[in-house]
Amino acid sequence: MNDGMVKNNIILKANKNENYFAVVRRQFMKNKLAVGAFCVLGFIILLCIFVPIFSPYSMQIYFAENRLIPPSPQHWLGTDVIGRDLFTRLFVGGRISLGIGLLVTFINTLVGFTLGSLSGFYGKWVDAIIMRLSEMISSLPFMFTAIVIVALFGNSIPTLIATFAALTWPGITRIIRGQILMLREAEYMKACEALGINHFKRITRHLLPNLLPFIIVYATLNIASVILMEAALSFLGMGVSPPTPTWGNLIEPARQMVNLMNRAWLFIPPGIMIFLTVMCFNIVGDGLRDAVDPKSRGR
Repeated sequence: MNDGMVKNNIILKANKNENYFAVVRRQFMKNKLAVGAFCVLGFIILLCIFVPIFSPYSMQIYFAENRLIPPSPQHWLGTDVIGRDLFTRLFVGGRISLGIGLLVTFINTLVGFTLGSLSGFYGKWVDAIIMRLSEMISSLPFMFTAIVIVALFGNSIPTLIATFAALTWPGITRIIRGQILMLREAEYMKACEALGINHFKRITRHLLPNLLPFIIVYATLNIASVILMEAALSFLGMGVSPPTPTWGNLIEPARQMVNLMNRAWLFIPPGIMIFLTVMCFNIVGDGLRDAVDPKSRGR
């Protein structure tokens, strides 16, 4: 019995007793490491939402007399070179870094699923065109291409989102195409064809559930990758323009030796946030994959 039939049987069995998503939630809750990472990730997101709202310090207002103050009861993470509170800027920057990661992942997952489904399901000239285009994009050196695009069109947030999405969709497209090529020959897909079910329903109702574990894992890993890509570009001075903070441009002071040696509070907190967020996304992705994958549930 193939994986698709196994999953369909599990879904039918789950529907008799409880909702399918309740089964997934129960399986996910058994993974204590993933649950812990999910809680940490949720706490980080809540801090990014509420700290800037309730902070007594504004992101825009600065005081020259308070510049480069080390962490203190008044400024928990110290101040930057023009006297702005770094605790507030850290979580404002988290909003933007997480927002970029989520938007880029949503766009390239949607594009990748659409193109991968068309390529794998229809094949022939459709597959040839999409795969050649995917290979062209994949052959471009990512960092160099991103820097060129940003230099030409500016380093605004919309430009970065469009650039990252345009350069990263081939990965999920190939994953979806490969899985559909394998699943479309399954017996239940042949039964759908014999019953006259149209192509759209075959893809969305019968292929998509089997692709869900791959999409979930890709999405969580991709959010983490985008956060790292934005941080790398911002560290090089090609990311989001100051004074708008992101975790990437908040670690940019580490490029200067005087800050690296004597002012660790300027760049260590955003570095820790990048590390924790990326690690938590990866662990949660693995936990969700195990909860959704029927083979993992069978074990």
